[in-house]
Amino acid sequence: MHNNFGMRYAGIKILLLCKPSLLEMETAEDYEKLLGDLYSALYDRPILCGYCYTQLTDTMQETNGLLDAARKPKLDEARIRAIIVDPARSIPAEKLEQARKKAQGQA
Repeated sequence: MHNNFGMRYAGIKILLLCKPSLLEMETAEDYEKLLGDLYSALYDRPILCGYCYTQLTDTMQETNGLLDAARKPKLDEARIRAIIVDPARSIPAEKLEQARKKAQGQA
């Protein structure tokens, strides 16, 4: 179950999402699907320009990190990267391509 709530800051609506932990999932595949669905929902927002993920590793109190308390990835590192580095769909394709070329020194 996701815990979602919104708030306003300086007139801007902010949506906060809290995802369940791997401990609440039956399998790593279930966790991967949930994580993918969560990030897809974020990236599909037409007004999203960025996000901040604040808990990389689990702690004693919270188990919603991408890594467990021993810093072992909960999923294959390549899968985590593929899920979390997808660009927001709100970025026009031509702008995205320009940024990629610039980052590769082709601009």
